[in-house]
Amino acid sequence: MPATDLKDPIYLRLRDMVYQTCGIYHPGEKLYLLAGACNRRIAPAKMRTARDYVDLLETPQGRAAELRELLNEVTIGETSLFRSQAQLDALHNVILPELCTVRGKRA
Repeated sequence: MPATDLKDPIYLRLRDMVYQTCGIYHPGEKLYLLAGACNRRIAPAKMRTARDYVDLLETPQGRAAELRELLNEVTIGETSLFRSQAQLDALHNVILPELCTVRGKRA
């Protein structure tokens, strides 16, 4: 895996590109997460450095082919929604009854 210098402005370019594309923003203290995603994509994309990788993403072909792969690395594939009993209780005891009441008034 390539060495990561988070002070390298290439990661700020990458951050801006990701933000403009999908709205995910990595503040300075979380930039290492984006750098890690970039580093995981460098070898599969047949690039040697983060700078090469960002240059690839800035080409029309590279952007179309590789940006989706990077965004898959950046996004989290799991959720904690409805994994706690309190959330399930709120859904069952508050939210669903209110929805049923509102829908009943429309009928």
